[in-house]
Amino acid sequence: MGDFVHLHVHTHYSILDGMSKIPDLVEKAKRCGMSALAITDHGNMFGMKEFMDYVGGQNKSVKGDIKSQEAILKSDTATDEEKNEAKTKIESLQKQIFKPIIGVEAYCARRTLYDKDKDYKEVDPISGKEYIVDSSGYHLVLLAKNKTGYRNLCKLISIAWVDGEYRRPRIDKNILQQYKEGLIVCSACLGGEIAKLLTAKKYDDVSCRRGGSTAAFDQINKYFTISSMPVVSSKYWNMVHGNTPDQVRQDEEGMQVMRELGRNMAWLLKCIEAGRAAGIPDPVKEKPVMTNFIR
Repeated sequence: MGDFVHLHVHTHYSILDGMSKIPDLVEKAKRCGMSALAITDHGNMFGMKEFMDYVGGQNKSVKGDIKSQEAILKSDTATDEEKNEAKTKIESLQKQIFKPIIGVEAYCARRTLYDKDKDYKEVDPISGKEYIVDSSGYHLVLLAKNKTGYRNLCKLISIAWVDGEYRRPRIDKNILQQYKEGLIVCSACLGGEIAKLLTAKKYDDVSCRRGGSTAAFDQINKYFTISSMPVVSSKYWNMVHGNTPDQVRQDEEGMQVMRELGRNMAWLLKCIEAGRAAGIPDPVKEKPVMTNFIR
């Protein structure tokens, strides 16, 4: 798989949206040659301790082996052949160090996290159905770059549950602005604000908002999410794994808008289960380069 890493993954901590157990996900990623994995459960970070503990335990064993080989390098009695062998083993072991990426798929309130009015409704321009504006929110993937980002994620999710919970634990753009340091922001799936605007063909709104919900982040890495995989032709596969007509259309239109805005793009696939095809961005062609299949 080279340097490909999944940055939008749901575990069984995403109720009704994920079934994968964290150890299984980590081992699957390793078998596929990946060196890292992000966990981005819906509105919560409940699985982070299990994630970090499991990966930490795996890495501890590898780091112990590395120290044993480093001792050989420092030994005055070791032969040149033994030291060369130790160097080779260290290089191989270092590649086995797995990096856990802490993240969350947050719900960003359409108004503010303090608005909780069941009578405030609007009509969806696509479906034509009426919905309660303050229920749920736009999906937004947040990833921690460092310890500061991790602390800010913890703060944001705590605020979402304590102050913003209304059918879903919600944050808003104002609170994102306050705790933006150390975070990477991705536009998420069809439930994201950018996707909603693209689906409604409000291209000017996408440009004016400078990336939808990520508009508050002027000094932060922002990425547009690509989830469809055009090489897959099976109808069942397409429906389950993201190649729905709306998703494909949103990806194509979103790429065009992002090119015009000159923004970064990331090809993010949601899960690493059962035969997913993986795409890696080609900075020249701006098309996914298909590598191999995860089985």
